[in-house]
Amino acid sequence: ALLTQSGSVTLTVLTPDGVRSGPFMLPVGAVTINVPNLSAGDGNVNIILTGSGFGPNTQVQFSCPPAAPVTLALIAVTPTSLTAIIPGSLLTQPCAGQIIVTGPGGPSTIAVPVLAAPRISGLSQSTAPAGGASFTITVTGTGFEGGSAIRFGNTLLVTGFVNGTSLSGAVSAALLAIPGAVNITVVGPRGSTSNAVPLTVTLPALTGVGVIIPATSASNTDLTGTVNFGAAFPADLAGTLVLTFRGDGGLPDDPAIQFSNGSRTLTFTAPANTRPTVNFTLKAGTLAGVITITPQFTSGGAAVVATGLSPVTITIARTAPVLTAVSCTRGAGSFNVITDGFTNTRQASQAVFTFTGDNLTTSSLTVDATAPFTTFTTGSTTGGTFRYTQIFNVQGNVSAVQSVGVRLTNSVGQSAERSAICQ
Repeated sequence: ALLTQSGSVTLTVLTPDGVRSGPFMLPVGAVTINVPNLSAGDGNVNIILTGSGFGPNTQVQFSCPPAAPVTLALIAVTPTSLTAIIPGSLLTQPCAGQIIVTGPGGPSTIAVPVLAAPRISGLSQSTAPAGGASFTITVTGTGFEGGSAIRFGNTLLVTGFVNGTSLSGAVSAALLAIPGAVNITVVGPRGSTSNAVPLTVTLPALTGVGVIIPATSASNTDLTGTVNFGAAFPADLAGTLVLTFRGDGGLPDDPAIQFSNGSRTLTFTAPANTRPTVNFTLKAGTLAGVITITPQFTSGGAAVVATGLSPVTITIARTAPVLTAVSCTRGAGSFNVITDGFTNTRQASQAVFTFTGDNLTTSSLTVDATAPFTTFTTGSTTGGTFRYTQIFNVQGNVSAVQSVGVRLTNSVGQSAERSAICQ
């Protein structure tokens, strides 16, 4: 009946002969704490102790056996409450933790167990489609406290506490925009964090996409193609066209075969839920062979499978030479004929020169071109383009030759004639 109110009372001892002791102040009322338990992995935790008889000399210690008790820093003291900080460095392992309050009335001990950190044992689903709708995920495990939350990657979900072994959270559609593995963790109310369990944001197959471009082409032309999307994709897409060339019959590579951007790769994008048409241009070069264009797609850095999509090819057939320019320059007793063009077989067998002028003894000459073009093919890496120089020595008046026409023959046929006035 004497202990009905909290506070402090004065105790004295009276001996039979009437001698009274000095007073002793005794707090009345148990010391309570605002945190019923802690968890391994918690951060710094502020605790509030409520009781009576507290003062400047009151000491608060935290004990986590087998470690020795540690005196805590007090940040607020009143006669009826104490505020202290338990450093996270003391909360690394589960233990039978205790708070020890020592004041004028002697020590008070409060059990504050340090529980194991939360641990996830399973997810209600381990995959979700990229670009999909929002859904609710349920996490099962142990050590879940009220106030715990599910963390999806770096985002804390709006979490509904079910019980110590189950939590549910809302995953928004915005969190499903980027494919790949996302770590799911549970964060306790004071910062303890569970093990991570991955949930994979998966990509569906890309369907209905196609690359359209002519299947055959002449050399030295520009080809226009398109990438068409027959169906929208639910996530942002990054596309790449990769160009390769295989020369016909062992012909070498032709560096001039490339996209209009000067490269053999061309990148483009397709925003989520769109069906863009991507136009592109490539240069066919000056060699016979097969050009292959291979489309590739990624989303968020992950490869996307495009069903029914294969590389496309453009065949550049072998053709007769094509002459692009001819010039004729007179000298003292001779004249030079310079012919520019390309032969996509990288060879020529003969050249036919036709002359016009006054009183010409010879109006046409056929020259074996095998040797000069053999030199060209062994020393050139510029595809099938050439500059062929032929020197003619003249007996008589060089000025009598007014113009010259040139035709060039390779293994396929003879070029059209191209002529020039001699200067």
